[in-house]
Amino acid sequence: MFATENKQSVSIYLKFINIYQWIFSIFGLTVPPPLLQGNLNRWIHSLLFLLYMGYCLLLIAMALNMALIHHVAIENVNRQYQLDATTRILSYSQNILLVAGQISMEFMALGNYKKLGRLHMMIKELEYNMKSLCNGNFRANPLKWKLLRISGLSWLILVGVMLNLNNTLTSEFANMEFRIAVLFFMAAVQVKCIEFGVYIQLVYEFLLHVHRQLVYLIAQIDKACQLQFTEENPSWPFVQKLMKIQMILNGIVLLVNKLLDYFSWPLLFVTIYNGEALLNVVNLAYLRDKRFNQNVYIHFLVLYILVLLSSLFVISCLTQRCIKKYNSIGLFIHTINLSSEDCGIIMRMREFSLQIMHQDLIFTCNGFLDIDFKSYGKMLLVISSYVVILIQFKMEIANETEIFTSQQVLNNY
Repeated sequence: MFATENKQSVSIYLKFINIYQWIFSIFGLTVPPPLLQGNLNRWIHSLLFLLYMGYCLLLIAMALNMALIHHVAIENVNRQYQLDATTRILSYSQNILLVAGQISMEFMALGNYKKLGRLHMMIKELEYNMKSLCNGNFRANPLKWKLLRISGLSWLILVGVMLNLNNTLTSEFANMEFRIAVLFFMAAVQVKCIEFGVYIQLVYEFLLHVHRQLVYLIAQIDKACQLQFTEENPSWPFVQKLMKIQMILNGIVLLVNKLLDYFSWPLLFVTIYNGEALLNVVNLAYLRDKRFNQNVYIHFLVLYILVLLSSLFVISCLTQRCIKKYNSIGLFIHTINLSSEDCGIIMRMREFSLQIMHQDLIFTCNGFLDIDFKSYGKMLLVISSYVVILIQFKMEIANETEIFTSQQVLNNY
């Protein structure tokens, strides 16, 4: 389907995302870019992979140590403040999910790096075909600034918020090293969303180029139709370009499916973790822990909730934008009304229209959860329902405790 003579060509898009790949590799979410490029000597490649595996094992050891310290801290708080069963379960669950998620994402990064390499090859081939379609009018530089505005800014905001949270997180029963480790692994979960967002922006850029080239091609066909197709003015170049656009659009849909195959389970984990963490932080806010200054704790609460909600909101925005652009391409094709009587063009346009009609662009986590605005709204509704149930449950326990205490006081008299 794609050209094969581009194996040695340099991908501008992949060069743009290299810096982000290095950042993701620091968190153990993906291997360093040199391991994905396939141009290293075999022994150097093996050595680099072993070094990175050792780094991932170090991160896993840090995560396990952090989980153990956090478990002891929860036990100490439980003995000191006599926490209820709900609070203990939520605290232990978040601790287990954080370390289990980090370990699983690192193993997936090491085990699936060849799959990610094939994804990079697909991006490279799509870019090559897009360049050949645009005939020198292909502009790649805007993507660099778009990545900087969305993914780069998201990364800087996340780092700033996490550094700010360091001032209040577990400050009374943990040292600085533990707090840094907790914030590092908490940030790693949200960085997975940023990684997915980088690739979705690549998908949108391809869709944008396809839409522009299709509009330009239809305008050319419309002009040619007015002059009538003859041997001097043949229709086959337009048919070939339509076929190439159709093939590129097929390639984009295939790329999305492969991306979802790679990212589905990590994104599903991020959704579960963020939902559980939201319940936990709201539960702790309701308890009004006496160890914290109330104003400081509210500041921590608001920032943490914004981090948990915004990471999923950003990728929902990006996927929804891709779906909207893909649907706009289909709508444009369906509304084309050419005056041509050329059978080749008419049949090609009809086939293209049927393809768009029967081939939806869907972002889903293995069918468990769609990634778009509609599913994001459903997730907020579910979390809100659980929060209401949790608060009602806590209020009922508090009322029962007050009644029991009052009865004891009365019995003493």
